[in-house]
Amino acid sequence: MPRGDRIVFAGTCKGSTNNPDCNKRTATVRLHRQKNGKSWKDFKLEKYCSTCRVRTEVKFKEERHSK
Repeated sequence: MPRGDRIVFAGTCKGSTNNPDCNKRTATVRLHRQKNGKSWKDFKLEKYCSTCRVRTEVKFKEERHSK
């Protein structure tokens, strides 16, 4: 049974003051298309980066579409 359109995003570390160009992959997120007008750009997430050793904001990049 189809569940609607979802998009898979790869989440990478934005970097910290110690390591501004880290770009380590820290998350994989599957987001469903929103009906109420919210975009995936409004989705905020903070994850722990083992390279930077702090919680940093995650930068999303579209990986693939799935149906």
